[in-house]
Amino acid sequence: MLLIPPMRDIVAVLAGEKNLGAHYGMLATLGGAAALITSFGAGWVDDRVADGAPAWAGWVGLSAVVIAAAVGLRFVLPRGVAVSA
Repeated sequence: MLLIPPMRDIVAVLAGEKNLGAHYGMLATLGGAAALITSFGAGWVDDRVADGAPAWAGWVGLSAVVIAAAVGLRFVLPRGVAVSA
């Protein structure tokens, strides 16, 4: 929820103010797919913790996913695009 306003701004810049509806639709589709994949990943980590792993292992696993996503944004976003907060 915190990323929606900055991502809308980035989509408008990258789209060049053309076909914004289509670009926003793609943003929503990718957001839904990311939520689906993340839910499967969180469930997988939860299953591993339930099988006898230490309780902190689940938090470490979920934190690793979040950190990987944050680092991945540096490689996905083009240079010079400012992410406003």
